[in-house]
Amino acid sequence: MQVMAQPPKNMTPAEALLKRAEVLEQLAAVYAQIGGGLPGVVSLAEAHKPQAISDLGNLANLPLTDAIIEYLKTCKGSKTPRQIWAALEKAGCQVASETPVRSVQWALKKAAGSANSDVIAAGWGYWDLKSKYTKAKLERLLEKRAGRGGRTTEEHKRRTVIGMETARKLGKQIGATAKMTPDLMDKIEQMLLAQRKVADVAPELRVSKASIYGRFTVGRVNGRQTVVRRDIASNAPLRLVK
Repeated sequence: MQVMAQPPKNMTPAEALLKRAEVLEQLAAVYAQIGGGLPGVVSLAEAHKPQAISDLGNLANLPLTDAIIEYLKTCKGSKTPRQIWAALEKAGCQVASETPVRSVQWALKKAAGSANSDVIAAGWGYWDLKSKYTKAKLERLLEKRAGRGGRTTEEHKRRTVIGMETARKLGKQIGATAKMTPDLMDKIEQMLLAQRKVADVAPELRVSKASIYGRFTVGRVNGRQTVVRRDIASNAPLRLVK
């Protein structure tokens, strides 16, 4: 097999590059045959082949964070904390916590936050190792899982508004049902004007005190409770019960 140190003079640079690629391909085939035929010699492909869970018996002897990283090295894709723990448990790992999945999640967050860490949150609750991706591939993955499906902010906003308008036309409820209806507001106002305390009105009507204070200004004048309902007029006079 002839390996070219320099391209022949009668070859163009492009032709020389193609010839060199052919030679390198032939060398790769030879090395693969050598690795497969001689005992104790492992081919490059075999050296980087992911291990099966059954081959990871040493994970049980590692600290939790190290075991997680070693397991992620064997995975073809990203994994959730629940999937990671299922594999570690199968490999014989044990933790003292009664919630091992949370322990895995905590260990992943701690590892990802350390300097020069290889652990990364891959989006959608999945975790992986940065070293398994090229920079461009990792950026595409994170962009896809950023909550917008790879769309720009403007496109995401536009499609969201269209979807909400379509749902409203079909009579569907958008968001939580409003508790502070006009009728309920009237009832709260009357109870407050009757000198009832907000702390008593809120639990009786099953609304929060913050919801009342967010819609009424409650004060005191001459020892009497005053109420201003802000949805009627921002400059409404104080209403005082004599």
